[in-house]
Amino acid sequence: MSLPTSRSVYEVSLTDAQKWVTTYVKDKKVDCVRGFLIDADELRYILKDTSVVKYVRVYFGADESYPEHPEKLMLVPVNGMGIDLIDTKGPNSHIFDFTLPCHPTCDRTSPLSPYTIAGQDKDG
Repeated sequence: MSLPTSRSVYEVSLTDAQKWVTTYVKDKKVDCVRGFLIDADELRYILKDTSVVKYVRVYFGADESYPEHPEKLMLVPVNGMGIDLIDTKGPNSHIFDFTLPCHPTCDRTSPLSPYTIAGQDKDG
């Protein structure tokens, strides 16, 4: 399988992305979350009902029961009118957390990793 070769209007250049990462890391504490690893199968699961789901909204949170890495990224399906499709009455909330924070799941070889961008936190 290969990635698409056509450019999306939402695609960001590597140079811009590296600048954004550098700015973010400089503005945060040393051990801040640098990114999240998202399971593609789970993301496809959220998007499978294309007749209803138009977007995915991301919410940030923290789980204090994991003091080492409390950061949470919650994904919620959203309809075409921008309304969260959260089920407040049924057994399934439709709020998903299947992400892993970077630290500790970082790809230290990525050109977006602060470990490979000059002048960034190379010790982890």
